[in-house]
Amino acid sequence: MKHYRLLGILLLLENNPVMTAKAISEHFEVSVRTIYRDLDVLSEAGYSIVTESGKGGGISLQYNKRLRLSAMDKSELLKVVEHFAIFDKNDQLSENLALKIRGQLPDDARLVFDRMREASLVDKSNWYGISNDREQFLSLIQESIINELKVIMDYKSGTGYTADRIVWPLGIVKKVGQNYLVGY
Repeated sequence: MKHYRLLGILLLLENNPVMTAKAISEHFEVSVRTIYRDLDVLSEAGYSIVTESGKGGGISLQYNKRLRLSAMDKSELLKVVEHFAIFDKNDQLSENLALKIRGQLPDDARLVFDRMREASLVDKSNWYGISNDREQFLSLIQESIINELKVIMDYKSGTGYTADRIVWPLGIVKKVGQNYLVGY
């Protein structure tokens, strides 16, 4: 269990700029002293753990010592490949992100990534040839959630009633491959 906690501590520090020992200990349901012992083990293993005392201080991972995707196990790497190998080649941002992630993959995962990329096609039209770019709308919703902005939406009910609605997006639920907006 300790090995999983050590990796978990690294992942927490990777995703949070600064954390307190108390917050880490509460996350793993162990004592603060146990966390300090784990940090000593990680430091001895070569990870640059930085601690600062006082107000605004805490524990962080030195930036140039961040984890790489090569630290993931095979099932985690396959999940990364599944999400990033299939991208719209006409979307430069998606392609840049996918290629940056590919560059971090170990050789065997890179081969899987390349096979998935070659065998995939993103077609944004439905079966009748009508374009349906939901990704663009999803990006706008995500941006409005991050920036706490309201959006105006064209609402159409199942009975055909249409209206403009002002919505404050709060979140997105993905269920059976379909995205649903949670908002007020």
